[in-house]
Amino acid sequence: MSLSRDSVLEAVLNSYRNYFDIEKVTNQGSLVAKAQFHSRTEKFVLTKSVKMWGVETNDYVYVYSTPFLNIDEFVRCKEMSIESGLMQIHPHSEHMCSYITTIILTDALDQSIVSDIKSCKFSKNFLLTLHGWVILRLLVVDINTPAVISNKAGKELTDFLDSCLSEGS
Repeated sequence: MSLSRDSVLEAVLNSYRNYFDIEKVTNQGSLVAKAQFHSRTEKFVLTKSVKMWGVETNDYVYVYSTPFLNIDEFVRCKEMSIESGLMQIHPHSEHMCSYITTIILTDALDQSIVSDIKSCKFSKNFLLTLHGWVILRLLVVDINTPAVISNKAGKELTDFLDSCLSEGS
């Protein structure tokens, strides 16, 4: 059975559904879904009124679907994710880290941008990391191949997306 972008999209969203708040998007170009995950951990001494420390981590996921990925569409998706993700982040003393995860589903891609995908980097520190940091994880799913191409930060999600590819078939 051949893969389709819609079946892979549903597999990705179903995998995120248990832990993330998912919002399907319409009328925003190739952006088809957003997902958010927030985690807070605290350590107390004797009672909850005496808190030793607390940390927050967040993941903001942007899923795009496009028939063909060229350099212009790639840059547009990346920049849109970074801009939207940074607006969601509110650094403070207990914010440890946030991830902006960009997943682009495509039927085919311009092979000249593979090196751009792999070398893509974005990170930002807040108050010299005292208020945490943010990192961009970028993954492109080439459905016809099928293959998952990622930047260095996104490597940890390639197995997850490979499993979504096998579920989508």
